[in-house]
Amino acid sequence: MTSDEALRKSNAFNRNNGRNKQELARKLLKVPDNVTGRIPADEEDWNSHVLFEVKSGKQVDPIATRFYNAESQSQEFIDSLGDKKPFSMIAMPTGTGDGIFMCRLSSLEKVVEALHKNWEKYEKQENK
Repeated sequence: MTSDEALRKSNAFNRNNGRNKQELARKLLKVPDNVTGRIPADEEDWNSHVLFEVKSGKQVDPIATRFYNAESQSQEFIDSLGDKKPFSMIAMPTGTGDGIFMCRLSSLEKVVEALHKNWEKYEKQENK
């Protein structure tokens, strides 16, 4: 096999793997099927009210490592209290006034429900 053939094979594998991860993410996020029933190749074409970009593979490994470490640290604290709250991680990059919110897709619904409770409580506090 020539180096060009190996590269093409590797690119095809990465493309297929990426599409499989996109479809898994779409299902975990419960994004409705498109009206046509066709599974779009790009997240921008999903039947969603939220714009998503799915990244997979080695490029996200450092992010995942940071998330798993934070989750593990949080889990140790939660285990000592016996309190089972859904976990999320907030990254606050230097030089910005904003942050990045992360959670497992499998716990997203619980996280959103808990956030709604927080926002309702916050609104009541602000309106006092």
